[in-house]
Amino acid sequence: LVQERGLDHRQIIVRTNGTQFEQQLKAAIDFVSTSTSSTSSSSSSSTSVTVTSSTNAFHPDSVDIVFDAIAGDYFQPSMNLLSRGGRYVIYGAAHYMSACGDKPNWLMLGWKYIQRPKLDPMQLVTDNRAVMGFNLIWMWDKLDEMEEMLSDMMTLGGPWQPPHVGKVFDFRDVSSALRFLQ
Repeated sequence: LVQERGLDHRQIIVRTNGTQFEQQLKAAIDFVSTSTSSTSSSSSSSTSVTVTSSTNAFHPDSVDIVFDAIAGDYFQPSMNLLSRGGRYVIYGAAHYMSACGDKPNWLMLGWKYIQRPKLDPMQLVTDNRAVMGFNLIWMWDKLDEMEEMLSDMMTLGGPWQPPHVGKVFDFRDVSSALRFLQ
């Protein structure tokens, strides 16, 4: 990301565990808030988070939007740094896949399910924050709507760049690819 996108290494967080994640996010936000950028966002992928521009002037120690494909231990640290009026978009739960390996560990999956974050809807109202979730797998019957949203998204603010590819696997080695993602 440093070479391909010109990001400073202090903007990129390779997640280690949930307990260190909030400090990693704060350090990246602190770096970016002192840079010359003027827009506000934070984005995440399954293995790293990239703080892409400065936080807004009203909430210099927070982010306005979080995209989360992991959940689990990374949910609360991100939620703690969400600004008033912020949006948390969760679109995956890769955290639960770590209990699977080659076959599901039902006891571990059950434990992770019991310990998943719980939210109080009235606290969201009080804090003026939103949590939204979606799963594209269940949108198969809304193909026209999805195509329209994709078209709209591609015309906004581009230029769009292809995603960073961290590792490539041969199709015959799909099990190794899944383990790598886990």
